[in-house]
Amino acid sequence: MLAPPAESPPSACDESSVLVIGPTQARSEVDAYLDPAGNQSFRAWLELRRLVADHEGEVRVRVHWAQSGGTVLPQADRVRAFVASLARAGHAVAALEVVARDGLERVHARLVDPASHPALAKELHVSVSAVTAALRDRCARRQLTEHSRRLREAFGLEPMSMARLPAFVVGELAFDDGPGLERLRPELGREGARRRRHEDPSPAGSPPPIEATSERMQRPRLRGLLLGGPGLDHRFVLMARDEEDPALFVVLPSVLELRRNHPGRLALHVVSRGVSEGAERLRHRLCAAAALGLGPAYLDYLARDAVLRQAPGPVEERLLGQLDAFPRKQCADEIDPVDLDLPDGTWLDGLPRSRNELASLDATLRLLDAAFRPLDLVLISPRDEL
Repeated sequence: MLAPPAESPPSACDESSVLVIGPTQARSEVDAYLDPAGNQSFRAWLELRRLVADHEGEVRVRVHWAQSGGTVLPQADRVRAFVASLARAGHAVAALEVVARDGLERVHARLVDPASHPALAKELHVSVSAVTAALRDRCARRQLTEHSRRLREAFGLEPMSMARLPAFVVGELAFDDGPGLERLRPELGREGARRRRHEDPSPAGSPPPIEATSERMQRPRLRGLLLGGPGLDHRFVLMARDEEDPALFVVLPSVLELRRNHPGRLALHVVSRGVSEGAERLRHRLCAAAALGLGPAYLDYLARDAVLRQAPGPVEERLLGQLDAFPRKQCADEIDPVDLDLPDGTWLDGLPRSRNELASLDATLRLLDAAFRPLDLVLISPRDEL
């Protein structure tokens, strides 16, 4: 995994400058608005660094320090300016961590008490003079005002109206989110899918080479959840790291739609990959769904947008309750694909597939069929004649 990039401090007194996480050549750019005095901003900052690392050079985040608006609180503004100033000097992590640990009121009390500055400086890994300088930093205050104005402009808000933070802008889309980035992650998945379709809209023009098929990926020795048997012509294998994995809501809808429209053609095998808490939960639920005969219902649930899954209805809650109540010991022998050295990603008939191939899954399957029956490539009717 790519290590989280270091923060890039801006120049001395440029109100419009921002901190940047990620490489300058990244193809996706996110504008993130965080409240430096918010107790959830530390977690959001760490999640942003993790997100950039997970995307391995594809995402760049521009961090703006802003205030949510509403009633003016001098204590909160003083803490905001202090944290923003330290962040400009490259101490964002330490400053946000202190705010998250101590809370706004205690941090403010320590700032206005010079006797507390030595201990505070030690916790922040800076000198006492750096604490004093951050308290007097007018550039940080002007930067907060400018970035707060940009936030309201991006969301179309009045100057004194309230905004929820953290907030993000991806392309032309602006939205608020939680500190766990529950909405930002799927939005980046959708944005990447749209970009790939725009850059390479045409399906593959020739049959895939069948001799390159990997038997261990066509039918991996894993349990997970399998819809369809070995007699079907094709098998699709999807490895997800948790229920919020973008591959689920980006890829699963088209696969399930094809299975509904063309039964008996494609088998679907979904497995959980990794050892995180989310991966273990997904692994158990896949096992339970297979054992209880709830596989189609659970995969329909996973194919929904991750944001919609944040507030499940009575039917979904009953489904998840049944899966979670399934005895753990009956799923104890589920194997992690990592333990078998199986590659990550989405696989069709033993080969990794590009997002473009999966976006036109029916055409890809017809090309695969034609590879077995070469004349079919000539005789296949155009899509609009079917």
